[in-house]
Amino acid sequence: MCCALHASLKDARLFKKPLLSFFGLGFVRGGGTLTSAAVCLLFCLSPWTLIPLAAIALAGLFLCPTKPHDPRWVTTDEVAGQCIALLPPLLLGSDFWGVFAAFVLFRLFDVAKPPPIRAFQRFANPWGVYADDIVAGGFAAAVTCALILLLLR
Repeated sequence: MCCALHASLKDARLFKKPLLSFFGLGFVRGGGTLTSAAVCLLFCLSPWTLIPLAAIALAGLFLCPTKPHDPRWVTTDEVAGQCIALLPPLLLGSDFWGVFAAFVLFRLFDVAKPPPIRAFQRFANPWGVYADDIVAGGFAAAVTCALILLLLR
């Protein structure tokens, strides 16, 4: 039993970095933007991909290292934020432009980190890695929703 548990934990470590880096995109320059673009592309192929993407983001939250604070190669936090930003195109039935707006707005809020988003990255745990992206995704979703309702319908 003990050996089987040790073997399964060792196998889990093999998948940790590929998962947290969203299958290696986190190790490429501009990994956060590439990860967000990949999420949007998968969403365009099928909106149902938000379900496994959300599962990947949730798994990443539990696998995320606590030190150093917000490692650059961890991009599952971008997956979480981008999934949230894509909710208005999903729920309101938008076309490419709604998805594009969700992508641009999420990256804008995530990179610029206007108040209060910046305050959420101060936690020294996996929530600190994820919280700013989740809030940026919420801001992007709100603005995307307004754009879809006012301009894109």
